[in-house]
Amino acid sequence: MPWLIRLSVAVLFFALFLYSDVVEARPYLPALPLHIATEVQALTSGPALDKIEYGVRAAMTGADQFTLDFYPLSQQDKTLCRLNFQAAGLLTWQRSMAETPQPASQPLFLQPGFPLPVDILPVGQEAAQEKYEVKSSGGGRTFLKSYTVAVAEIAHETARQNGWLKVSLAPDALLHLYTVTDSNDNLVARQLWPAQADWWLFEETAFRRSWLIK
Repeated sequence: MPWLIRLSVAVLFFALFLYSDVVEARPYLPALPLHIATEVQALTSGPALDKIEYGVRAAMTGADQFTLDFYPLSQQDKTLCRLNFQAAGLLTWQRSMAETPQPASQPLFLQPGFPLPVDILPVGQEAAQEKYEVKSSGGGRTFLKSYTVAVAEIAHETARQNGWLKVSLAPDALLHLYTVTDSNDNLVARQLWPAQADWWLFEETAFRRSWLIK
């Protein structure tokens, strides 16, 4: 029956189209909800003050637009903070849902002292090293800060020995470490990513350390 053959071919092509969308991961757009664990450090050197476990989920809001919500595992309907990725590379974020969304910078958004790992790095841009300038405002003034983002391949064994892994990976997994430093060469943030993934495995600033649990 020719019509049945044509229908089967159409269904096959549609399935391949859907599958190609699924496997083409986009950084910071997780296909499934995530389980994250974070250790929050004191503002001065010392032991971790608190350990937090929570979820992260994304929701599409339009073509090339989505929200990224952080929520307690025990209260999945309660959003702690939100990033809103809009069209044309625009980004807003809310430190809490009681606050008005504030404009933020892409592809480099840094909040190293915030207790949840909301930093956005230029993942997928595989230049070995690149400089960025980020504008911020406060007290009626505009500030310009310079950062350098470096990318390096990291061996699985190195990541394991450094305590960066809480999930199982193949020994030959390709890993990239994105490191952000300021104009004085101080560490601002780092994230460990598998190749072509939608989320990091490990994230660190001077004030927190976070791991992907599952």
